[in-house]
Amino acid sequence: MELTIDSAYKELQAIFKRKILLIIGTGASCAIDPRFGMPALAKELKEKIPAAISTNAPASAQWEIVKQNLGDGKDLETSLNGINNKELLPAIIRVTGNFVANVDRENKPKILNGEKEPPLEKLIHAIIEGLPESDPILDIITPNYDLLIEHTCDKLKIPYCTGFVGGIRKYYDWESNVAEMVYIKSLVKAKKKVEVKRIKKHIRLHKVHGSINRFGKGMQGFEDNSLVYDNTCSDERGIITPGDTKYENVSLDYRDFFTHADEAIPGAGAYIFVGYGFNDVQIELKIKAELGKKDKPGIIITRTLSSKAKEWLKKSKNLWAIYQETGADKNPNACIENGQFKKPLIIQNSRIWQIDTFTKEVLQGE
Repeated sequence: MELTIDSAYKELQAIFKRKILLIIGTGASCAIDPRFGMPALAKELKEKIPAAISTNAPASAQWEIVKQNLGDGKDLETSLNGINNKELLPAIIRVTGNFVANVDRENKPKILNGEKEPPLEKLIHAIIEGLPESDPILDIITPNYDLLIEHTCDKLKIPYCTGFVGGIRKYYDWESNVAEMVYIKSLVKAKKKVEVKRIKKHIRLHKVHGSINRFGKGMQGFEDNSLVYDNTCSDERGIITPGDTKYENVSLDYRDFFTHADEAIPGAGAYIFVGYGFNDVQIELKIKAELGKKDKPGIIITRTLSSKAKEWLKKSKNLWAIYQETGADKNPNACIENGQFKKPLIIQNSRIWQIDTFTKEVLQGE
């Protein structure tokens, strides 16, 4: 059986008729600004960390190992494995948080005034518009620290729940935040006016590795948007650094964030991965089980298909991948691949691996 454009598009459109769970990776942020990616962060850390830990010999010794790893061609995530120095880790958090915040600050006004359109904007809008009144919630899981999803929601006037409630300074209370999405609607039944509870169409945003507007440790911390771009703030950013120490933080301070993300996974009817590199076991474990055992469909939409994504594709017959054909930078071609077909479908001069183009051409059929 050979895959065609018509058959592929129909299959992909059918998947979006299910209840969607979005998994958003750094590739989606890099589409707005490449400095959101790991290479730019690695460069920033190499420039700023030595001065930040210059008086601490053990920290400097561990950082030399990181530098050696990066020099040997290892990615930042791998290079930071095993780092546990009590001065080095806070320094990495501080430099990382400030760097991501500075890039975010440059892009925020461009997004809100329409100068830049986040690639996710069309997709989020389309999914939210299609949500039924009986199930008006879109779950998004992301390891990204930036606020691009929040800026997109603000632009589209879509309410979102991150688990924090309050005023300028918000504290963690998941149930109260969920309750804020409930409103009272007046209806007439049997000629009598009755009031019923309804839930707003909204996003539950699971930022499982923290966020640049969070400070302090996990659920004991707080969100404060007034401090996001203040690089002199003495409070430690509430983010989990790349590397294997993040798993320790997940089990200790951040477990509740993952608990609510985990709860969203089995309730989904399909999984859409956007710009995601498949480098986080905590996020992927339950999703892989759902794809593998229950035959739920999924779609990977990314510029470059990672080696781990290729492994998933081989093992999950209902998983699709849309990516740029290797070596086709000058005349970009899109590939659509699914394990049930012998070879991928190549679409000449197509950029449907870009999420905004995918939404317009495949999902909406324009």
